[in-house]
Amino acid sequence: MTISSSDLYNDSTLACSATATDLDNDSLNVTYEWSTGETSDSITLDGSLNPTDTVTCTATLSDGTDSISGAESVILENRAPVVSNVSIDADGVLWNGTTLTCSASVVDEDGETPSLNYTWTLPDGIEIEGDSYVIDGMSDGDEIICTASSEDNYGGIDSDTASVTIENAAPTIDSIALDPSILDSQTSSV
Repeated sequence: MTISSSDLYNDSTLACSATATDLDNDSLNVTYEWSTGETSDSITLDGSLNPTDTVTCTATLSDGTDSISGAESVILENRAPVVSNVSIDADGVLWNGTTLTCSASVVDEDGETPSLNYTWTLPDGIEIEGDSYVIDGMSDGDEIICTASSEDNYGGIDSDTASVTIENAAPTIDSIALDPSILDSQTSSV
């Protein structure tokens, strides 16, 4: 007796098969019963089970007079979450005092809703937790990396990164004023 499938996830298609030999050479009728309640030889799981859950198929073979049953089980596997679309937004120019905010998306094909964690890695290797970071003590050309990571309830882990490079902002002139008394004295001495 076997349960076969190309994969063992909570939305997989599973097929159960059983064989037996009857010493009287009677034809055998086979019936199947799954732990999920279905009674066909092949089922498609609906995603409601969790990774590590067990699915069992029980096959009963009968020659009309006598019967024999056997069971086979499989354990569903976990799919790790997938982290994507990591991005960093800045509330100003990429220089000291600007707040950076990291965001990302996570999808788990097993139907879980894992959370996202964010870690900032600074040029000196220091790591800071949280989805936002205020730039401090950086120099032109320094790189700041945000790593978004996620772990599901069954140990599946994934992460992705984004980075920004610090850019020295050119100084700006706020205003220009001319002092007329200085202009008059310089003009009269010429």
